[in-house]
Amino acid sequence: SGGARTVSVGALLAALVALFFCDKGAVPPALAEFYRVDSLALFYKGLALISTIAVLVIALEYAPVINQFVSTEPGRTQEAGLGEFYALPLIVCVGLMMMASAVDLITIFVSLELTTVTFYVLVAYMRRSASSLEAGVKYLILGALSTGLLVYGMAWLYGLTGQMTLAGIADKITHWQGSTAPLLFAVALLLAGLGFKVAAVPFQIWVPDVYQGAPTPVTAFLSVGS
Repeated sequence: SGGARTVSVGALLAALVALFFCDKGAVPPALAEFYRVDSLALFYKGLALISTIAVLVIALEYAPVINQFVSTEPGRTQEAGLGEFYALPLIVCVGLMMMASAVDLITIFVSLELTTVTFYVLVAYMRRSASSLEAGVKYLILGALSTGLLVYGMAWLYGLTGQMTLAGIADKITHWQGSTAPLLFAVALLLAGLGFKVAAVPFQIWVPDVYQGAPTPVTAFLSVGS
């Protein structure tokens, strides 16, 4: 687990340094419709990297608690369950960095779910802790509901505009003609789905139980990264 932690932190630091030398707009033409690198995207990529590094540093101090609540089997070392705990935040970081550059609905959804599904595992990681398992189940159920609302909103938006890219949708809305009720309904579904992800009122009801039951580094990651 020590090697996994060192490799994880080292890779994140290398990516953070490389971020300063990244060329804006350096995206292959085939991906330009789905992925964009600009100043705002680079800022949020850096935020994702820094928050992930901080979580791994916190996890170093929290390791004894994780060892206590991860089931041990004969023949396994004391830190046998920590390697995955250091690797999973990297997957979350990838999802956050992808979403920072996503400019179409499909890429946004894939990157968002990559982050969310990994968080399901991290929240319930201490499988011998009843509170951690309870938090994981609650987060999974409410997360699935919010994902359904988000996908339904995206489907409505695509059906109304015929566009998947944010620029195309914005252009269609700017020149919108006819009733705005279907459009407002689609936007309401999108806001409800995204509101859950960021714990915006009134979609914050899951926060107390999940934050209390999740491992402390994961709670820090949820409150900052996501």
